[in-house]
Amino acid sequence: MDNTFTTLTNVAAWIGALTGTASLIIQVLEYRLSKSKITCELDNIFDSFWVNGAELYKDRPEKTLTSEEGLAKLADIQVLSINISNTSNSPITVNSVYCKNSPIVRDLDVRVAKYLPKPFNAPLALEYPKRKNFPRRLEANDSFKSSLIAITDPSDLQERKITVEIVTPSKTYKTKVMIKNADEILRHKTIGEFQRTLTEKIHDEDKNSTTN
Repeated sequence: MDNTFTTLTNVAAWIGALTGTASLIIQVLEYRLSKSKITCELDNIFDSFWVNGAELYKDRPEKTLTSEEGLAKLADIQVLSINISNTSNSPITVNSVYCKNSPIVRDLDVRVAKYLPKPFNAPLALEYPKRKNFPRRLEANDSFKSSLIAITDPSDLQERKITVEIVTPSKTYKTKVMIKNADEILRHKTIGEFQRTLTEKIHDEDKNSTTN
């Protein structure tokens, strides 16, 4: 009988240990799922590129340029179309998003396009989403698209590596992205891809008009 009692006691102890371990694992998983986590990547429909400001505004008289356009004319302009996602099960506030070591310009309209030959004579433009206002609350497992336009010193590098920083109340997330020159993007983008981007831009504008 003593052996039976000992066996039952050991079984109960093992069950208790397994239950405790399982409970701990569940708590750890719940914590990891609820812990805020932000990801940022270049959007796969909108365009991301850089363009030389002097080239972009070469046909514009100086007196017609805004203060930001005048500053951008002396620099290279970086246009990022980013997709920011909250991959956790808890909401989080994004306080700001910026490019490391590159000043953000808020009111710059960067229009880069190529024209179809006759008889069409129609422009095919690079497009980017509307810039979102910050701070911005991001619900659990939700995402949003935004443009990020910054200026930097002129460079001969055709492909640029840029560090994007997303500031939240608990942490600053950093990610590196690569962008190419606008001419390179225009040269290789198909008409079908231009159409797809334009459709996404119309959808983005409709979504923002509904939200705002």
